[in-house]
Amino acid sequence: MINIIGLQGIPLIKLGDNIASIILETIKDNNLSLEDGDILVIAQTIISKSEGLIKNLNEIKPNEEAIEIYEKSTPKAKSAGIPLKTPELIQAILDESKEIIKVEHVIITETKHGFICANAGIDKSNVDGDDKITLLARNPDIEAEKMTRFKTGLTFPVDIKQSRNQKFHGKVFSFFTYCFDYWQEKNRLEFADESKQFDYFRKELTKIAGFYNQVFDLRGNFTIEAKSLAFGSMSQDEFES
Repeated sequence: MINIIGLQGIPLIKLGDNIASIILETIKDNNLSLEDGDILVIAQTIISKSEGLIKNLNEIKPNEEAIEIYEKSTPKAKSAGIPLKTPELIQAILDESKEIIKVEHVIITETKHGFICANAGIDKSNVDGDDKITLLARNPDIEAEKMTRFKTGLTFPVDIKQSRNQKFHGKVFSFFTYCFDYWQEKNRLEFADESKQFDYFRKELTKIAGFYNQVFDLRGNFTIEAKSLAFGSMSQDEFES
């Protein structure tokens, strides 16, 4: 049996704070204790704040590329009903990116870490002030290693997570619907059960995208089957890819 427990009462993190000590004290305040086999999952925002990876958008001067992306993405963001990105925020995204992969109503980038994610992993949540943003931790693996050994003398696995954007994930399924409607219209096909045909179409498109498991059927023949794209069933690596 797996229990997922959210800690209540984590204070606002400041530069230089000892995250491991804060977590241990909060565990005690929640009348909990760490046990063998427990896994600690930590949002990357508090790591970034403890490292001082906070930027003030008012201190960023956008270049021509940032302004061009702003002009391109703003109408699409308005159409999608999502918050607009200022040229200053776009410049911060550029500064934290190795490559811009796609510009639509969101900006998909490859970060300097090699992660593929929206907006270079920049986060505006849980930061004081509307003009402040946090950047991704410089080396999440090293930070996780630092926190594996607590003062209890026990060792626990630590995984630092970037917050997921469930709305962005949901747009993948909207994209499937768009592709299906186009395919159906182009081929002028009519289905007795359109929902089943759409489900089959989605799975085939998922396999074409390379997101599948390799299995053997009952006859012993090698085949592939589409992996689940459900938000809750994907690992962070799968989500970011």
